[in-house]
Order: sequence, then structure tokens, then C-alpha cells
Amino acid sequence: EIKNIEVDKKPTSIFVTVSDKYLSPTGNGLYEDLIFTTIVNNKNGLESWSLKILRENGRLEKEFSGDSGIPRYIKWNGLNESGKIVEGNYTALFSAKYTKGNKPEAKSSNFLLDISAPLGSIDISPLPFSPDNDGVDDEVSIKMIVRDASQIKKWYLETETHHF
Repeated sequence: EIKNIEVDKKPTSIFVTVSDKYLSPTGNGLYEDLIFTTIVNNKNGLESWSLKILRENGRLEKEFSGDSGIPRYIKWNGLNESGKIVEGNYTALFSAKYTKGNKPEAKSSNFLLDISAPLGSIDISPLPFSPDNDGVDDEVSIKMIVRDASQIKKWYLETETHHF
């Protein structure tokens, strides 16, 4: 005779979302933290959980974990387990472990950790140029090249006129 057997066929679906595509903790007030939202549909028999922040090569940079008390939101400031910022493309892997043996996992969408300033160059031709309407070197051509791991959202070019 076996007593107190419990059959639990309830699904153990979990989900995780990330608040943005970018993290740039530079202190300027923009993209300083990411918020991970965790959703657990069935908390009965939940033993433990973890949220692993992984670089695109699979390397673990940061881990949050706990017992059955899963926070609804987990905030990450970009620091890894060593207290350093490692730039690159990331995902978060949310997992749970249940007493009945289930170990569901959910992966977030990709996000980029980028604290480096854009690199750029400007090429001006001809130099010098003389906008004096004589038909020689009256117009200037400006070529800009900008590279950054993140998308450039806004830029501007300002010129100044000097009269001699």
C-alpha cells in the first residue's frame, strides 16, 4: 500500500521578457538598467528558479536565483559576477525546478550591452575651399563615417562661418 500519492499533470509554463534592446550603463540616464519580467503560470510545487544573463557565446555573466519566491521584475545594471561590464550581445535564460521533476526554460529576446562611444571620421574636400563664386573650389563636400555597435539614433553637423 502506498499512501499520499499525488498526481500533478498541470503544465508548468514560464516566460521572460526584457524591457529594451539596449543597455548602456554610462551614467547619462539613458538605458542604465534592463528590467526582466518573469511569468510563472503554476507556482505549486516550485522549488527554485534562476535567471542567467548569457553572452552570445553562451558564457554566463550574471545569475539571479532563489527558492519558490520568484520576483515579478528583476533589474540588471550591466555588471557581471565580477562587478565588470562586458560589452556584447546577450540573452537571458529563465528556468524553474519543480518538485514533480519539471524543469521548464524560457529565453528572452536578444539585447545589446554597449558603453563605447561611436567612432567616426570626417573627410572634407577640397581644402581649402573658397566660396567666392569664381567657379574654382566654391563648394565643399563633406563625407562622414560613423561606426557603433548600437544604432545611431540622432546626429547633427554644425558648421561655423568665419569672415576674414
